[in-house]
Amino acid sequence: MNDVDIKIDEYKRLIKIEPNNAWHHFHLGEALEEKGELSEAIEEYSKAIELDPTFPDFHFKKAEALLKLSRFQEALRVYDNAVRKDPKNAHLYHYFKGEIYERLGQYEDALKEYDKAIKRSPTNSWYRQAKIYLLEKTNRLEDALKEAEALIKIDPSAVNQELKNEILAKLKNKKDIEV
Repeated sequence: MNDVDIKIDEYKRLIKIEPNNAWHHFHLGEALEEKGELSEAIEEYSKAIELDPTFPDFHFKKAEALLKLSRFQEALRVYDNAVRKDPKNAHLYHYFKGEIYERLGQYEDALKEYDKAIKRSPTNSWYRQAKIYLLEKTNRLEDALKEAEALIKIDPSAVNQELKNEILAKLKNKKDIEV
């Protein structure tokens, strides 16, 4: 018996003792996922969410397992459900939805989700950076520059200054090419 099987047996034993402990289900899900048993892991993450819908990792791990199975729409629904069940962490779920839409090449939907995340957590640099990178990727450099300037107002770090400088250089290069 390997370490993962030992963990699985232990969490199953704990669940028999405390069937309503969300953490036991969550950890069993992680062990099952580690073993490659994704469908079973998803079931355990679902039980954890049912028992405690306010812990973001439960939703995240379920959605990530679904993504490993290329079940994108189901992963999006996990986050929609999470927004309803755990509204105080809705900013996280909108951000993760944005990442999924971006992976699917649905850039406008991704931008909408990033905007929702930013609206709910306006000082979170990661959300704005994700939006900026996507705007750059879609060659919307003027919009990316505006977002970078807004980002620098809340987080004037050297990384964000450099991000703005990179966008400015791309804009200059774009204008030089157009001339």
